Amino acid sequence: MSIDVKESGEEAFSTRRKWKSLRWWMLALFLLGVTVNYITRNSLGILAPELKTSLNMTTEQYSWVVASFQLAYTVFQPICGWLIDVIGLKLGFLICASIWAIVCMMHAGAGSWLQLAILRFFMGGAEAAATPANAKTIADWFPRKERPVAAGWAGVGFSIGAMLAPPIIVVAHISFGWQGAFLFSGGLALLWVVLWWLFYHSPEDHPNLSKKRAGLYPPGQ
Repeated sequence: MSIDVKESGEEAFSTRRKWKSLRWWMLALFLLGVTVNYITRNSLGILAPELKTSLNMTTEQYSWVVASFQLAYTVFQPICGWLIDVIGLKLGFLICASIWAIVCMMHAGAGSWLQLAILRFFMGGAEAAATPANAKTIADWFPRKERPVAAGWAGVGFSIGAMLAPPIIVVAHISFGWQGAFLFSGGLALLWVVLWWLFYHSPEDHPNLSKKRAGLYPPGQ
């Protein structure tokens, strides 16, 4: 009996250590995703001067392009949250990230401001998943007392993406043109989608955690 108790205690301690390590790796993977999210999102504003010339857009038309993204982003946040609740974080965020990556690449084929506005609408709807996915990742992996710190680190991803977008998009623009810049940023997003699919797991499904023991450490405690 004492041996069983000792082994049980050692297993619990090992699981707790793994949990503490893995949750920060899961957050880092998500942080990378929102960084890419903001790179693709900010690509439009960086490329705006040439887009206005190439597509013969007026300032008013460009404002409609921007507004279409913001409208979809606002409307689809609760919808994306519902989707993630229904089918799970991993698959739900993967679907949304795949959509925004592909739609970003489709920007390269836009021939008018209206086509661009439609693409931005779909991209905004898909990128709206980042906010509920952020909340879900933190809730799944972190106890209440650590969630503010985790949320702060997740927010770093948004800031890093906004900071890295100008140099990355400018270099891509110089190298490949505005069409190539959209293809490049969308390609980055697709690369992250693969990483998310391969490496993200919920605590209950993670191969490095015992399912029996993972249930002993509900994040909310």
